[in-house]
Amino acid sequence: MNRGEVLNTSGPVARPRDHGGGIHPTSEATTPERRVFLPTYLFVVIPAPYYRRIAHNVQIQAFVAGVTAAATGAIGGAAVVLGRRAIVDVPTVLIAAATLLVLVKVKKAPEPLLILAAGVVGVVLRRGGAA
Repeated sequence: MNRGEVLNTSGPVARPRDHGGGIHPTSEATTPERRVFLPTYLFVVIPAPYYRRIAHNVQIQAFVAGVTAAATGAIGGAAVVLGRRAIVDVPTVLIAAATLLVLVKVKKAPEPLLILAAGVVGVVLRRGGAA
């Protein structure tokens, strides 16, 4: 392996294969990032000025509503799959329920802090012998 090569992962993350000198700005090192961000520029940033012209079109509104519903369904499906794998005992059920309660009751709950707090609770419960 050459220095600065990147291991492609299944998501929008690239990690260096070796730590000898870090990632150099070569085409191999930046290709995954291009693959992730290029569609954003092609389908959102570049045509953005034209969206206002077609935003009032009923067919476009129906298309956007359908895409939004499909994305919501996909996110919900992923949540079910992840939940089945992650919620496996009483402590994880309690952590999931408490997290859901906070998300429903508290407007603009800071998700990163909520995740950190849930992680801390998980560690405390594991060390205390509850999990």
